[in-house]
Amino acid sequence: MARLIRWTLRFSPAHPIPETVTLDALLEEYAQAKVSTIWNFAHAIFPEETEPLNEWNWRLGQTHPQIVPFGTCHPLTPDPGAVIDRCFTEYRFVGIKFHPFVQRVTPWEERFFPIYERIAEHGGIAVFHTGFERFYGGSLPLAGFEAILRAFPDLVVVFAHANYPRVGEAFEFVARYPNLYLDTVHVFAGISRSWEPGADQRAAWAELREGLSAFPGRVMFGTDHPSGAGALREIYQELYDFGLPKELEERLLGGTARELIERVRRP
Repeated sequence: MARLIRWTLRFSPAHPIPETVTLDALLEEYAQAKVSTIWNFAHAIFPEETEPLNEWNWRLGQTHPQIVPFGTCHPLTPDPGAVIDRCFTEYRFVGIKFHPFVQRVTPWEERFFPIYERIAEHGGIAVFHTGFERFYGGSLPLAGFEAILRAFPDLVVVFAHANYPRVGEAFEFVARYPNLYLDTVHVFAGISRSWEPGADQRAAWAELREGLSAFPGRVMFGTDHPSGAGALREIYQELYDFGLPKELEERLLGGTARELIERVRRP
């Protein structure tokens, strides 16, 4: 966590979370924000980090029941099928998080398809980072993900960050693929404009409003805390200031996430 926050401070020096923050302090922040359940993502930057991160996240969830841990599987990990099996059968994770930029892979290469097939067989969720291409200095077109969505119609997929700033394009995919969901990490944040130079944030927010109106049950709010867009209370306040209808706000804050967990988690 300290490494993650140090990385955040490199591009956001005013980030209010110190690298010395403790787990207890973070959980207290969530409690004060009246957050009852936390989805915790971890993604292996290098293949050899896969197993230690999965064990760490599993132990975290065992110690703190309010945490729902998601697994990681670097696509270049030896025997990724065995990793996926362990994530769902032993650790009882509900999904796997992928970050193509950080992991330096092109996720829609066919050699990685057995990984997604195995996740689908277990009834799990596949979460992919999308958007913020200028920030990462690369290209991650949603058109590439279409190959995964077409090949695995039973795989529940989440596009993290809703392809910011091209949010409208993400909702076009939601319209075409019923098993696709979005999360809005950083999408409501004003500071995201400086992270993605040249982004038309007003246009992105207009597309967000339109998409939320059309697909209120397919979008989830997220924070990336403690490496998110400020203090936890500030991140939530940006959502509240957006002025969405109360029912839609409640779906973003947990309703859709709960339904999705119930859909994929077996007894």
